[in-house]
Amino acid sequence: MVDAFADKKLQQLRKYADEEKNSYLHIAAMSEKCDTFARILEILKQASTEDECIKLISEERNDDGQTVLHIVAGGDKKLLKAIREKLTTLKLNNFIADRDGRGRNMLFYACMAWNYSLLKILQSQSDAFKEVDADENSLLHAMFLNHRVDELVSSEEFFQNVAFLAEKMPNGVNHENNLKKNFLHCSQLKEKVLIKILSAAVDSPILKKVFLNKDGVHVVHEFASRYNLENLIEPLASIANAEKAELRSKVVERGPNKGANCLHFACQAGHQANIAYLTKNGLKITDMDHDGLTCIDYARDADQLKKLVEAQGFEPSEACCLFDPLHRAVKLPDRPAAMQHIARIVDQVVKEKLERGPSRFKRENQSSQGVSVLQAAWGDDSPQAFRSALKLSLLGAKTEEGFIRQWIKDHPDDSSIDKNPTEMQLIDLALKHNKLDLLPDLIITRQFELIPSCIRLIIQLKRKIKKHDVYHDQLKSLASKVISIAVNTLDQLYANSDDKDRELLFNYIRGELRGLKYSIDENENSRATICCSGESQQYTVLELVEIAECEDLFATDCIYKLAKEEWKKAKNCGSPTTHFGFSLATYIVFMLYFAWFVTDFKTTFNSFVSDAILTAFALLFLVLEVFDFTSLPPKAICCGGRSSKCSMYWRNVYNVFDFIALLLLWLGIVWKWSIFGNPGDVTAYACQCILSTSFLFCGFRSVAFLSSWQKTGHVIVMLKKLMIGDLGPFLAISAIIFLSFGVFFFNLLFPSTTAQSSETQAEFYWWRVMLQIFTMPFDLLFTNFERIQFDTPRSDLSQEVGSVANAIGLSWFRNLTLFVFLLLVNIVMVNLLIALFNLRVSTLHSKAIGIWRQGYFELLREYQGRAELYCCCINRKCSRVGPDRKVESEKDADQGGPKYSATFLQYLYYQALLLRRIRPKLSREVEKNRSGFEQLKAHCENNLARVHAEISEDLTYLKRRIKEVEHAQNLPERDRNKARQFEKYPRPTDRSQSQQRTAAGSAERQPSQQSVGGARPEHRPPENGRPLWVN
Repeated sequence: MVDAFADKKLQQLRKYADEEKNSYLHIAAMSEKCDTFARILEILKQASTEDECIKLISEERNDDGQTVLHIVAGGDKKLLKAIREKLTTLKLNNFIADRDGRGRNMLFYACMAWNYSLLKILQSQSDAFKEVDADENSLLHAMFLNHRVDELVSSEEFFQNVAFLAEKMPNGVNHENNLKKNFLHCSQLKEKVLIKILSAAVDSPILKKVFLNKDGVHVVHEFASRYNLENLIEPLASIANAEKAELRSKVVERGPNKGANCLHFACQAGHQANIAYLTKNGLKITDMDHDGLTCIDYARDADQLKKLVEAQGFEPSEACCLFDPLHRAVKLPDRPAAMQHIARIVDQVVKEKLERGPSRFKRENQSSQGVSVLQAAWGDDSPQAFRSALKLSLLGAKTEEGFIRQWIKDHPDDSSIDKNPTEMQLIDLALKHNKLDLLPDLIITRQFELIPSCIRLIIQLKRKIKKHDVYHDQLKSLASKVISIAVNTLDQLYANSDDKDRELLFNYIRGELRGLKYSIDENENSRATICCSGESQQYTVLELVEIAECEDLFATDCIYKLAKEEWKKAKNCGSPTTHFGFSLATYIVFMLYFAWFVTDFKTTFNSFVSDAILTAFALLFLVLEVFDFTSLPPKAICCGGRSSKCSMYWRNVYNVFDFIALLLLWLGIVWKWSIFGNPGDVTAYACQCILSTSFLFCGFRSVAFLSSWQKTGHVIVMLKKLMIGDLGPFLAISAIIFLSFGVFFFNLLFPSTTAQSSETQAEFYWWRVMLQIFTMPFDLLFTNFERIQFDTPRSDLSQEVGSVANAIGLSWFRNLTLFVFLLLVNIVMVNLLIALFNLRVSTLHSKAIGIWRQGYFELLREYQGRAELYCCCINRKCSRVGPDRKVESEKDADQGGPKYSATFLQYLYYQALLLRRIRPKLSREVEKNRSGFEQLKAHCENNLARVHAEISEDLTYLKRRIKEVEHAQNLPERDRNKARQFEKYPRPTDRSQSQQRTAAGSAERQPSQQSVGGARPEHRPPENGRPLWVN
């Protein structure tokens, strides 16, 4: 087949290169098709000269910088034989210095393939045996990077070549690569091959010399991450002349991993067999290294927690705690500082145990020790003590449960604590006893119920702020921190989720996961609010958001997108969008009909049908308004909810318009029915005016439909805030000033002492007096000067209100008081109003979207309720107002234990994975939905926090470098210079990715299978585009 292809396409055979620039010779050598390789070489030699063939195999490189000679050196021995037979003038010594892209020469490839014959051919080139590749792997490393060989043919020959290569290296067998691994530590040999080598090396001193590297890492630690220790432990123990248990429990003596044992490395690599083997033989995943890092921390940093959980058989809730550790939530002190702080505040017994080290604590006493520390932190309201306890791993769910039970035991009369502890109870207890310094750390370390805990605390803080003056500023600061945590959590969970996870998040917020409802403390003396039925009132997370009435929560993308999804969510009676469209169409028809009704009042006056249609519309709107009022979510949770509903109803300006419009509409309808058939009645005009005023307020109310669209909604929000926030107070001040000036101007211009008796005793005199008092300031404000052109009394014209003014008073009015009024009102107050409007608009520009989203959600609730009302009318049975509730089956509820349902455990797993990444960022100040100044302030605070975190990382890095330098000073003189080369551990420079430093540290402790020893995975030629004859 090769001959047939060569006859037709000889030129292509010569110059072919695949996507990785591999020629046919490269591909044949990689595939170890020796006969094919020899035939291609022979054809090329016949078509050209031998020198051209030598040039072809020694100069043409693929993307990895490999020539054909590199691949042949690391391939089947028959490939080298074919080259030497076909190309007799080839001198391999001339090409021994050629390196590929990773700095590897032919000797390196020969060692990786255990091609001893090539080593003998090139043994005269002694300098080449000293060279290392780009990763500083020596030829000894290459001998143990052979992951292709399945059998050890001759252990004697193997060790002879190892000894030969060790003699060639300046440092002998102790040479380490840039990861500080000697040749045995970076082994990639297959396990059965390695076992044979170790078994044969019992009497050889070579391997025993490299059991420890310069960082004190033992070979058993390295093998725990790659091989099955149960199979290797016996030959290793024989070589080391040690017991198996001694090797299993051996810890790193120095360096970055000081104090780590085999289980740390097995967990870091996710080696489940070794995890099970080591834990079975006495090691614990809670064992700590010198820096206080447990095996769980090693697995977490290497993203191997899932394998650790599977190996240990943890319960789902316990696994979530491992994925999302508490200590990542806050900035913790270093271990010595934490030990010192705890030792100062706890009793003498706990102090002595801590000084001996937490690794010596008895497991059964860990919870009680944590309770003692938490009680001390609680008593001092000390975040430092709390964080120190977190650093020492003394706090957790069991610790908090123990603390609550101890509190119940010490305070049996305290009815505010449930005997079944939850994550929220500690928050409620801390707020009740004003542990305001401790609360931020307590709230951010909630694992399962972080979101509801934050929202409940926001609700309780708002009530407490209104009641307390002593802690007012501190409570407001705490509320701001809790809001930031809640907002950041919702936004980050939503932004970092896919569609499936977002749906799970939405179901959790809607309360569609079984049993996920929460109560709210009404006051400091009651545990939960009891409704009129005598049961504890429970609320979903979404209902808690409504009760909190926090614009920042509604401004989050999570709640907004949930609301948008709810708008489209169809039920048996249609989606809220459908009912909104129907209501809009109905209202448009009503407004058109109502406009015609009041405009052509003479025609509709005696029409029974017209009145009946208008009455039907009025009855429909009345029913809807009553239903909207009764379905309002409670703001204050108490039995007497009626007053709270009223307060919420009147706070909405649209409800005010509704009430006035309906009141005037029904007044007009009843009035019209009372004079029906009597068009000449003198009150018909008044009835038409009342109905027209009702139409006016209905028109104002119709603006609410425009608020459902974002483009017009945020404009309406700003308009409402301008009218209520600025214009309302301004008009109240103006009313006082206008009344004062009106009375003053009237008495100045039309004093009753100079008026004639006929004037003051006239029938409508007081009506004209009041009209003049209230209208004159407005005439001056709007420069309607034609109405204040008064005459002076003369013989034929006496003083008259509104037309003839007192001459002296008119002179003072025109020359002084008029200008005083214009200066104060038209210039000062009007410009002040404009400035207030400008300030309000600039403040609301960035906050309007959040306020609009809250109104958008309230509009959703309104039309969800109307959909339920429609279902009631159709099905003659009423279901709960609000979003459709899914109920999990009992089968789902029974999975995962008695406390959590299977679906909730799925949510907890998803939440734990995300919170592990974002938890350190949750305490940052919220920049969204803030005014310009508040945004700038929050941005500066976040930048300062980021800089502080970077400085802390730099200090940690420097401390580590100091330890390495101190370690280097204890090394032999010949190794000091190399150990002090800082470039081997380059300082991280990308400050924006803080996780890279952790990843870098993990890579140092345990490189991946690809990077161990700097070896790449075996290169395979491409399947597509390759000639059939290569196969």
